[in-house]
Amino acid sequence: DVVPSSMTLGAMPAGCTATGQQVSCTATQSLAIDASIGFTIPVTPTAAASPSVSNTASVMGGGDPTCPTTANCSASTSTPVDAPSLTLVKTDNGPWVIAQSNATYTLTVNNASATVATVGIITVQDSMPAGITAATGTYGNWACTVVGGQDVSCTSASAIAASANSAIVLPVSVEAGAITSGTSATVTNHASAAGGGDPYNGGTPPAPGASCTDANHCASKDTSVNTAATLITAKALASVNGQAVPAGYQAQPGDVLGYQITVSNSGGTAGTTTLTETVPAGTAYTGTSEGWSTTPAACAAAASTCTQEVTAGANASQVVSFTVTVQAPLVQSAISNAVASSVVGSCAAGCSVSVPAAVVDVQAVITQMPAAPLVIGQPITILGVCTN
Repeated sequence: DVVPSSMTLGAMPAGCTATGQQVSCTATQSLAIDASIGFTIPVTPTAAASPSVSNTASVMGGGDPTCPTTANCSASTSTPVDAPSLTLVKTDNGPWVIAQSNATYTLTVNNASATVATVGIITVQDSMPAGITAATGTYGNWACTVVGGQDVSCTSASAIAASANSAIVLPVSVEAGAITSGTSATVTNHASAAGGGDPYNGGTPPAPGASCTDANHCASKDTSVNTAATLITAKALASVNGQAVPAGYQAQPGDVLGYQITVSNSGGTAGTTTLTETVPAGTAYTGTSEGWSTTPAACAAAASTCTQEVTAGANASQVVSFTVTVQAPLVQSAISNAVASSVVGSCAAGCSVSVPAAVVDVQAVITQMPAAPLVIGQPITILGVCTN
């Protein structure tokens, strides 16, 4: 019996010897009419035996002059061989932002066989895109090693039961090199898997990449990478009494001052800031539907506090309004107002606005007095001039 090379021979029973894959068994006793003798040869199928294995044995001797040349002197059998069947699925927790701390790829190795668990080492090869790096470590049942440059090799000897899976949650660093221009980019990751008794490619995963085309053992994932939000806040007096600000404008009681606050984002990810306004001295807040909350007191009188959360999209700006009315009497030389941002460094000199005030300065001068002497009880006339 020449046992196929895809089968590993076990210990030979009494009467049998093996040379390579050829097994010879000898019986010295006589066989009575219609009697038989058998030999059980232990074998273990390897991955190469799937999906089936055929074997032929022949017999000679015992006084039969026709064997082994006639058909009745040999017998063949074909046996189905079930094997593990791996599939690889790759996901991520993107989109990612440059320098974020919790970026991960998840590589899930499934055993699609409904009957057989994996056996032996399973290997997953992963080729990281530029700007994305992994670290050597143990992740679940998998030992992963950075083998050079952007290549990572993960192995596991833990069996995956039939119709079960095992996942590698692989932390990665997102570096500035992932974006070659602008504020966003798409990076592509390739991976492959083999081994564990799956006959595919002799148990060796092919090199990941565009040439790895097997739908079960090759996987890829596109991930969006963006630069972080970069917010700048600026404030300006945009209108007076609903009109454009006049040249050389000075504030007067009753004037309605319309400020505009612009939050600009030059990053590739939406950013949020909390703006804080304090109603300036000499004014009262009179805006409506402008989105300001009342923390901690009503956003109304001078010195009261108003807050608003503002989100600016990627490469976009968001504008909010803040309206006050100048109160009488106006004793300040200027209406000074500043907005604060919760994002440190996003609010520079452009967050303060000072508008000069047209302060009333009335002076009285007596221009005519009656000639002396004055007589008690006699009416007199005094003339004066009041100048602003």
